[in-house]
Amino acid sequence: MRRCDMAENPRESNGGYGPESPDNGGLNAPTTGVGPGRDLTLRLDVDVSDALTGLKALSGRVAKANEMLAVQGASGNWNYDPYMHGLYNGMEFAIALVEGREPAFRSSPDEWLRDRAEDFEFRPEVSE
Repeated sequence: MRRCDMAENPRESNGGYGPESPDNGGLNAPTTGVGPGRDLTLRLDVDVSDALTGLKALSGRVAKANEMLAVQGASGNWNYDPYMHGLYNGMEFAIALVEGREPAFRSSPDEWLRDRAEDFEFRPEVSE
């Protein structure tokens, strides 16, 4: 029999492994103590100290990232130019992803502070 014929005409089972077979836990399955009307007691010892340590470290890093986001979100940073605006929104996206919330993106300002700064001439004071 060719391979393609086997897919179209699979071999019949010998009857010993159907859904009602005792080997499959079907209708005639032996009663082994597990099933409807039976209790199962399980004792599980798990060491989760490494997981808790990692979770605390991650929580601290998320708090630090939120502090950095607050600095980037201050006026003069996020609204200075398109790059800083994109940096803020990217940081907001990443932190929201970790915190499992929707990001609160900021829209572009009407005027970038960078463009406004060109109106002023900077003259540093030189002491003699």
